[in-house]
Amino acid sequence: GSKPAPKRVLRRQTAALVRRYMEAVVQIGTGSAAAIPGVRVAGKTGTAELKDTSQPDCTPTAQTVCPPAEPDDPTDTDAWFAAFAPSESPRVAVAVLLVANGAGGETAAPVARQVLLASLKATR
Repeated sequence: GSKPAPKRVLRRQTAALVRRYMEAVVQIGTGSAAAIPGVRVAGKTGTAELKDTSQPDCTPTAQTVCPPAEPDDPTDTDAWFAAFAPSESPRVAVAVLLVANGAGGETAAPVARQVLLASLKATR
């Protein structure tokens, strides 16, 4: 059958702003491990906590912060990274989820970079 006509769900200005923010995540932010020289990559990191690590006897206030109950353990979080490239005219989009594997920018972004590199090479 025929493809349905695309439907705009965001104003052009809003979409452009979100794209610029996502480019900044890769250029200067937590997703820098997904950067590819010569290619504008837009991405978003994510880290999902799998268990409560707060201390039950600590109540945070404006002056205090509760420390974690135990040292950071990468298996306590899922790592996410979603990206598209080249951001100005995307040919490839990828989402990476690494279960119980740390922070998105540290573990999932490098995997996404490898997928983007291979996919961009294959779609030349």
